[in-house]
Amino acid sequence: TVCDIRRSGDLFEVVTRRRGSVLSHSLVLASGTRPRGSGIPAEHEFAGRGVAYCATCDGEFYRDKAIHVLGAGDQAIEEADWLTRYARKVTVIVIHEEGHLDCNRLAAEKAMRNPRIEFIWNSTLHDIQGGERVERLELQNVLTGELSTIPPDGIFMFIGMVPQADCIPDWINRDSHGYLITNVRCETCCPGVYAVGDLRNTPLRQVVTAAADGAIAATGVEHYLQEKADIAALLSADSGAMTVLFWDPYSSAQQAQLPAIEQALQAQSQVRRIDVTRHDLLFRQLELSATPALARYQNGTLLECKTIPLNTQA
Repeated sequence: TVCDIRRSGDLFEVVTRRRGSVLSHSLVLASGTRPRGSGIPAEHEFAGRGVAYCATCDGEFYRDKAIHVLGAGDQAIEEADWLTRYARKVTVIVIHEEGHLDCNRLAAEKAMRNPRIEFIWNSTLHDIQGGERVERLELQNVLTGELSTIPPDGIFMFIGMVPQADCIPDWINRDSHGYLITNVRCETCCPGVYAVGDLRNTPLRQVVTAAADGAIAATGVEHYLQEKADIAALLSADSGAMTVLFWDPYSSAQQAQLPAIEQALQAQSQVRRIDVTRHDLLFRQLELSATPALARYQNGTLLECKTIPLNTQA
């Protein structure tokens, strides 16, 4: 169990509870999400015994049964509709007044037309009761406070998902819902740290997309480690005077003017061009934001870095 992630020089330290610390050059974070809990203690007691969280995983176990769904968002209403493939009746428990659902309009209209879906309005789940399995649901009317008991065959909880990011430090950027923000390569704001699967902000949370993320991240790690080694070799302690020239080959203006800029720089030092569309690690580490740009080094020590205005001498 990981309890902390720290930066240790140019390495990452993964701190575990029972196996000490592990140092790594790169990380792939894949801790996923967990269902948002209702706050009812018995929910965890009956998980897998009448309380379910995944219609795709558990729907078939409720063939020809009468089940309930808690929630009114996109996930709850779309999954309720999907569950009618198996259950003879799906009853949705909704905290809002009649006709008000939090999901998109098309999903709401489809659910309203489905003869196997019913709704209990102005209500919330107050308790889950039973022996070996769920036998009773206690509901509370949010307007009157009145409690009522219904006998279900099971209940699916669709009140949201929570990213499992408790051990992930705040220097890795997240969105307003706590999901990690990544680029198309599944890389976070911290070079060398990748996030895959449900942990990142993604429109589809399925095994197939998580597997694809894993392949993308693995390739990204390989690319990152190679680029890191190339930079170390380029800027070694005996590399002398070196100017790194960052450019974007898709810019026609840069294509036209870069040869003259490079020629002027060569009078002072060695020059190494870096295409930022393929190799942006050093560019990001220097916190540069536009190309063309340069960084001057002496035996691997940074002297200056700056953006180069076009149509002028470097």
